[in-house]
Amino acid sequence: MNGSFRPKRLDTPVFKQPNPRRFLLEQPILWFAAGVSVLLVSFALGIYLITTYSVRIVIEQSVFQVRTAQRTVGALLDELGVVLAPQDRLSLDREVSLANGMTVQIDKAELVVLEQDGEQRNFLTHEKQVSAILREAGVLIGEYDHVLVDGVPLVESAKASVPRHVRIVRARPVRMQDGDQPPITLFTAAQTVGEVLHEARIGLYVADQVSPPVGAQLEANRTVTIRRSVPFTVVLDGKTLASRSAARTVGEALAEAGVALIGLDYCLPEESAPLLPEMTIQVIRVTEEDEIERSEIDFQRVFQPDVTIPPETQKVIQAGVKGILERRVRVRREDGVEVSRSLPYSVVVREPRPEVIAVGATPALLTPEPTNTPLPTAAPGS
Repeated sequence: MNGSFRPKRLDTPVFKQPNPRRFLLEQPILWFAAGVSVLLVSFALGIYLITTYSVRIVIEQSVFQVRTAQRTVGALLDELGVVLAPQDRLSLDREVSLANGMTVQIDKAELVVLEQDGEQRNFLTHEKQVSAILREAGVLIGEYDHVLVDGVPLVESAKASVPRHVRIVRARPVRMQDGDQPPITLFTAAQTVGEVLHEARIGLYVADQVSPPVGAQLEANRTVTIRRSVPFTVVLDGKTLASRSAARTVGEALAEAGVALIGLDYCLPEESAPLLPEMTIQVIRVTEEDEIERSEIDFQRVFQPDVTIPPETQKVIQAGVKGILERRVRVRREDGVEVSRSLPYSVVVREPRPEVIAVGATPALLTPEPTNTPLPTAAPGS
C-alpha cells in the first residue's frame, strides 16, 4: 500500500454544492416574479417601440441613426441641438411629422469672406463657383476688376470646393505717357507700376526710364511716364560700343554708358548736344606733354688780388659750376597722333656759378699814390 493513503474518517461532516436549477424549481415564487418582470419589460419595450420613431439624420457627409419620441422634424432637431442658419437647407419642413425609417437631410451653407473696397463681410452660400457666389451676393464685377480666390487670381484658380476668401480689387484709371506717343488712359486693378505695364503688354528696354519706378505702388489718376531710350554708338580707343540711353544730351548718355572724359578729352558731337537715335559719338583722348632739351651754360672766371699769396701766383678759391638751360616744347596728341607743337621756350634750371681765382700781389701795388692836386675852392657868393 502507498504510505500516503489515509483512511477517511466516518465522523467528518460532508457538505454538498447546492444545485441552482433544483433551487429554482423548489421556489415557485421566484419563477413568478421573473415572469412578471419579463412581461413588464416586454410591455415597456413594446410601448417604447410603438411610441417612438427610428430616423436617419444626414448632415453633409455624416450619417446618424436616432430614435426619438418627438413628433415633428423641428422638434427632433431641437432635441438633438442642431442649429440651422437661414441659408442652410433642410430636406423636410420642420412641421412634417416623423415616421419610422424617415431620412432627414441637412445641407449646411458654407462661409465665404467677401472683401471689397477695404471692407469684409461674411456670406453663407451653397454655390461652389465664384461667379455664382458673387452673383448671389449681389456683387458686380467690372471688366477690368480683379478677383482673387484664396489669394490666387480667378483665372488661375481651379477650386472644386467652396472658396474661403474672395477679394475684389476694383480697377482705377491710370494715365500713360509712352515716349512721344499720345497719352492714353488705362483702367487697371494692378497694384504696382510694373504690373500695369505687364498687364498692358508694354515692353521696356533696360535703358528706358519709367516714372514712378516699376516697383512703386500705383495710385489712382496717377500719370506713368516712359522716356524711351534710343540706340547710339560710341567710338573710343579704337573700339566701337553699341548702347542705348534715355538721356537728353550726349554727355549724359556717355555717363550712363560708363565713358568718362578725363582732362582734355572731348567728344564729337559735344557734350551739350542733344542725343539723337542712331547717333555716333566719337570720344577723342587728348594728351599734352613737354619735350625737353637740356644744354650747359659756361661759367665765368673772376680774378681777385690777394696779398696773402706770393706775387704772380694764382689760387682757385671758388670752383666754377656750369649752369643748365632747358628748352621746352609743348606737344599735343589726340588719340595718340600728334596734332600740334608750341613755340619753344627756354628756362634756366640752374644759374652758372663763376670761378673765383686769387692772384698774388704786393702791398705797394695795392696802396694808392698821393697826389698834390689842390682842393677846389668855392666860388664867390656860393
